[in-house]
Amino acid sequence: FGWSGEFCYELAVTEVDGPELCAVAMFEDLMDFEGSALELRWSIQDYTFRTTRVFLARHFGTKFVSPLITLGSHTHVRVQAGFFIMDMPKHDDSGVLVKAAHTRAVNPSTDRSAQDRISDGERIIFIKNVPYTTGVNIIGTGKGDSSDQMDVTTSWKPATISVEFEIWSPDIKSKANKGDHRMTLTYFVIHSCAYPSQAGADSPDRNVN
Repeated sequence: FGWSGEFCYELAVTEVDGPELCAVAMFEDLMDFEGSALELRWSIQDYTFRTTRVFLARHFGTKFVSPLITLGSHTHVRVQAGFFIMDMPKHDDSGVLVKAAHTRAVNPSTDRSAQDRISDGERIIFIKNVPYTTGVNIIGTGKGDSSDQMDVTTSWKPATISVEFEIWSPDIKSKANKGDHRMTLTYFVIHSCAYPSQAGADSPDRNVN
């Protein structure tokens, strides 16, 4: 603090590790699997196989539904994922939608009914319009390709979670000589987190699943 003298000395501070608030419940790299093995774990709508010498990703689709993941003791979940999207449409009404539910979707090709959304605890945890990128084709055949990522932490009471990734646009269906609007996941991580509650002793928010 700018002082010096015989009564000034350096105080040794012991480093103390803080509590572990989160633990990885699942890490998935889709490139570790062949197509048939991957589709045993993930439900993939409009599965499309693409490969190139400059990019490792090869499993694409319009919707990915993860396996059902057991979280253990927790209060929150943290969901991290990277997206790679090929043949991005130049359209404002397009992007990536991510939902979570405590029950895995039985039929990923159709949306849940209003009652099923309630009973399965479906919740939108991320939504974003991905900007159009023109002239950059890494793996696509028609329009530009793009990448993005998400990192979301949210309160989550159920003991299990399944995450659904979906792209939407007017160009979901392939068009002749225009390429296919498809996405893949470059990484996917689920963290099970237990955060100390600041709520009072009688608050139900103090309950940990």
